[in-house]
Parts: sequence; structure tokens; C-alpha cells
Amino acid sequence: MQQKKTWYVRKNDGAEFGPVTLKDLLRWSAQCRLVAGNAVSADREEWVPVETIPELEMYWIAHRSDGKEYGPFALAAVPELVAHHVLPADAVLINRGNGEQMPLAQLIEPEEAESPEVAGVSAPAEEPEEATVVETSPAQIATADEPTEDIEALHQAMETLQRRLQQIEDATAEQRAEMESRYAESRDECDALQLAIRQNEEEREANVVRMAELSEALAQAQQAVQEAEQRLLEQASEPRRLQESEPEDLLELRKQTAFMKKNIAVLHADLDSVRRQAALRGKIVFALGALLTLVAAVLILRAGGCGRTDDATGTPPPSASLTRSAAHTEVAAIREPLAAPDPRPPTLSPSTLTPSGPAAGPLASWPVLNVEGVTIKTTPQELVIHFNEGAFSSSTNVSPKAATQLKALAGQLRPHIGGLRLVAEGHSDNIPMRPTAAFADNQALAKARAEAAVAFLKRETGLDAVAATNPGPAPFPNDTPENQRRNRTMVLKVTRR
Repeated sequence: MQQKKTWYVRKNDGAEFGPVTLKDLLRWSAQCRLVAGNAVSADREEWVPVETIPELEMYWIAHRSDGKEYGPFALAAVPELVAHHVLPADAVLINRGNGEQMPLAQLIEPEEAESPEVAGVSAPAEEPEEATVVETSPAQIATADEPTEDIEALHQAMETLQRRLQQIEDATAEQRAEMESRYAESRDECDALQLAIRQNEEEREANVVRMAELSEALAQAQQAVQEAEQRLLEQASEPRRLQESEPEDLLELRKQTAFMKKNIAVLHADLDSVRRQAALRGKIVFALGALLTLVAAVLILRAGGCGRTDDATGTPPPSASLTRSAAHTEVAAIREPLAAPDPRPPTLSPSTLTPSGPAAGPLASWPVLNVEGVTIKTTPQELVIHFNEGAFSSSTNVSPKAATQLKALAGQLRPHIGGLRLVAEGHSDNIPMRPTAAFADNQALAKARAEAAVAFLKRETGLDAVAATNPGPAPFPNDTPENQRRNRTMVLKVTRR
């Protein structure tokens, strides 16, 4: 079954109604609820004036006696316009399509002529009611002689009215069913619209959250870009700053060296004083032991006969002679520390800076280090650590593999670091720097890598190291691209403090 075409109506004030059928549009046009100037549409996108719809037949314009015009409208709306005194009785109707003219009086006279007939039909309809009343009166029964023709006419009129009433009831039922169907459709549309509104609200909230996340991510990205630009600027200005600050750093280093020398001299003086006191105590204890030994020997000799000699020459016993010489020696040693101290300050020399006693000798051995991808070389003076595959991925960024190796080395060195000193050397290949590079030459890059290694060790492992100012030769020859890549590295040197 083909679906009926529906229409939407837009009034002059912008209010919209629908969907409705063509039958509804015809009824609204006859009731003057749909007038010229209103618009209709089948899809709510393209709107056209209602008077352009051929099915509505809104072709007529009324010319009034005062010279004004009204229209266009359909002929079905004339009774309603006359009833509301919109059109006077002397108005003339003109069809704007074919130019046909029709006096309004000619259109409404037939309706007025039909009213007596309707009255004539309705008047006899009242007679049966009077007949029923008269029928109760015995005096008038004989005189009641109604013609059969009138009764048949009345029956026909009643049947006509009943058929018309049935048609009206059928039309009403049909309209009611149609209205209920429209109401159900409108309810469904309303539910669908509410669901769409809820979905739109949820999508809007999700979009707001997503926009907030994107805004935060964008802010973080912008901050990261700014930090990267700042780091690039710092790296670009680092060589110049190092060159400018080198004399100041050298002067400060000299001041610190002089201060450390003074502290070392004071410490050596305190150490000598403690040593003298310890030696004095030891000598006193040794002298007391010697005296006790001497007393015991004398007692033994007296008990065995002191007058006996070993030979004819009268030489005393060897034990007694040795005991006396030892006693004289100890007495001299006791007197020696009590002598007046030397007023001159101690002279600092390499031998003076070397501690005496058991700690003065070298360590028994270097710490044992075992890390994959790292080569360890040892000499009596230092322990040298080489990275076989380089240590920097780009510029001064430590590669992930080298970072893992550094953390492993730090874990193995940490138990012994109290007596050791860690020095980081930076290295680079022999490829010349571009004019736009952040560093002036490979030497500046090597220094920057040494400082980056020191900063990484401090930040990631907690070990303190110093950056070498004059690194040695590159660990590998720069004869192949592979060796050039391996020379973008660092070398760690471990020495004793």
C-alpha cells in the first residue's frame, strides 16, 4: 500500500505544525485556518507558499466596495469568511487563474434558498411529537387523518438524516483513529527525540572531557617544546660560558687548593703530635717492661751466685750486659720526646702527604667489575673503564644501553667508593662540526659529554664524579664509520684518593 503524502505547515509567526495529510489541509483551508502567506513543505527543507498548491484551489480574490482586496482563498472558505464578516455581500470574486468573475451574492443565495426547505422538512418532523400528544386525547382521535404522503416523506427524511448521521459518525471515527495514530506517531517521535537529546548530551559531555584532555596534552607538549628549546639554547651557550668562566674556575680551584694545603698541614701537625704521644706511651711501657726484666734478672743472679764469672777475664754475663744496654737505650728514647719541639712549621712534600702505618701502602687490589659490553683495564695507578659500543646516542644524550651499564657499574663501585675517586672523560669522532652545530668543535662536544656523564651519575646513581678537563686520546682509531660511532663515548677512570 502506497504511503500517503504528508505536509508540514509554517504560520506567519514561525510556528510549525504537522505532519498532516492533504485532507487536513483542505479542511483547514475551508475553516480559514490556512490563509495566504502561510508556507507548506513535504520535507521541512523546501517551503512553498500555500496558495501555490493546486489541490487547495486557492485561486479566488475578493474585491470589496471600499476598493480593498482579500485573498487568494478557496471557494470552500467563503461561508466562513461571510460568517466572520470578512467579505461583504456586495463583494465580487475573481479567479486569478482564468479571470472568471462571480458576485458573492450569487454564491451565497443558493444556500439561503435551501434554508426554507430544511425548515419545511424540520417542521413536519415535529408533527409526530404533537401527534403523540394528541393521540392520548380520545376526542381528537377521529379527526386525526394525516396524509400518507407526508408520512412517507418524513420517513425518507429521517432515513436520510440517519444515513448522514452514520456518515458523520464514520467520518468522526475515522478522524479519531487517524488522530490516535498521529498521537502515537508523535509520541514515538517525541521519545526518539528525547533519546537523541540524551545521546547528544552524553556525546557533548564526552567531547568536553576529550577537549580537556587534549588541552592538557597540548599544554604539556608546548611545555616540552619550550623546555627542549631552552635546553638547545643552553647547550648552544655552554661552550661560550665555559670559555668565559674558565679563568674564574681556575682561580677558584687555586684558592681551594691553597686552602686544602693549609688544612693538610694542620692535619699533619696534629697527626705528628698524636704519633709522638703514642710513641711516648709505648716507650714508657717498654721501659717499664725492661726494668721489670732487669729486676728479675738481678734476683735470679743473686740467687745463683753473683760473684761467679764466666772466664778469667772477669767479663759479666751476657744477659746482664744486654739488659743494661737496653735500659740505657730506653732511657734515651724516653728523654728524646721530652726535648724542646722544633718551632719551624712542617714542610709539605709528597712523602709528607703519604700517610704512615698500615694504611700507607696501596690497596690490595682494585674492585672487581663485571658488566657486559664494558672493557676494564687496570694499572697500579688507575682502573680504566671503556664502553665497547659507545655511550651517547646523539650529542650529549646517554644511550639507553650505556645508562644500564653505568647503573650496573655504580652498583659494583658503591661499596668501595669511599677510598676511590671517579673521573669522567668525554670523547667524540673526528668529523668536523657544521657551522650551525651547537658546539664550536669536537673538543667542546667532548667536554660537554664529560659533564653530561657526571650529571647522569649524580642524578641516577648518587655517585660523585668529576669531569676531566684534558681528556686523553680517543679509545678507538677514527678510521672507519664503526669506530667513529664507538668514539662517541665516555671513559671512566678510577683512582685512589
